[in-house]
Amino acid sequence: MSFESELERIKNEIVQILPSEIKVKKIEFEGTEIAVYSEN
Repeated sequence: MSFESELERIKNEIVQILPSEIKVKKIEFEGTEIAVYSEN
């Protein structure tokens, strides 16, 4: 499994955990932290 595919898997998992009313604009990995940007 490549690094990129693992990051994509993590992003998809995050989106599934969040409530459906949250509109995710982007998810970025910032060092050891994950930043989730939303429209609302």
